[in-house]
Amino acid sequence: MLITRSARRTGIGRYAWHPACVSPGLWVCLLVSALVVAPLMTLHELGTLRGFWSEPGGPFGYLRHNW
Repeated sequence: MLITRSARRTGIGRYAWHPACVSPGLWVCLLVSALVVAPLMTLHELGTLRGFWSEPGGPFGYLRHNW
């Protein structure tokens, strides 16, 4: 409902611009969570980062799938 209302209220150009403004924030959030938060949480829980960076479902796989 909110998306439809926003599209009706603004023009199509401005409506298309809004997601483009949000995307850089999403990318920064993905990078911080994959490259800072996840290693810290793994280190806290397991005491080591062995295999963390090379796992197929590790941080690089997370970034690739969510980018």
